[in-house]
Amino acid sequence: SDLENPGVDAPDLPDMGSSVYFPVMGFRHELRFPMFNPTLTAIITIQTFDKETNSVRLAGYAAMPLFVNPQTNTQPTSKTETNFVLLDGAYQLPIYCQMPPTEKPFYASSMQ
Repeated sequence: SDLENPGVDAPDLPDMGSSVYFPVMGFRHELRFPMFNPTLTAIITIQTFDKETNSVRLAGYAAMPLFVNPQTNTQPTSKTETNFVLLDGAYQLPIYCQMPPTEKPFYASSMQ
């Protein structure tokens, strides 16, 4: 996609009563628009607090397409694509320990 933000940034913190090793997020965010760009990619950033510098630091990011072509099961690469469906299921996403991409266009498959 074109690295445009279609909604608002949605920061979330884990339940402070949950384990450090298994944090419970309880996070949900909905996007509601009359039409969606089929190349839309969710970029999830993971941040941590550095006690030594008293600052928030980027730990990494993950990327996932929100829509796929039902025949090829790949992310559409054109905004004018009409044959796409919402990607569904449960996923384990790889976390990339670097800054999120800034080059356009960016697709989740760019990371593989």
